[in-house]
Amino acid sequence: MKITEKHKLSAQLFLKNREELSKHRREAIENRRLMWENLKKIRKVFTIKEYAILKMRTIECRTLEQVGRDFGVTRERVRQIEFKIESKLKNINADS
Repeated sequence: MKITEKHKLSAQLFLKNREELSKHRREAIENRRLMWENLKKIRKVFTIKEYAILKMRTIECRTLEQVGRDFGVTRERVRQIEFKIESKLKNINADS
């Protein structure tokens, strides 16, 4: 098979996209690490269940369905608990 300019360009674009994806993955991993460090600092604000849900949803990127299954509740209940967590986080910021 003859390699044309079109093939070369496609290969270059593929490699560039792969590098960008790798960079985004590294950034995402670093962001999760920073979120985890910050979460550990404020964990006393939350109940054990709230803390576990927050960790599962933000650090482990688990779905509402997966978290609900682990706790034996519906995904709607997990969403409600997340709303409560968000309110607590906003209150922390307001108190600062």
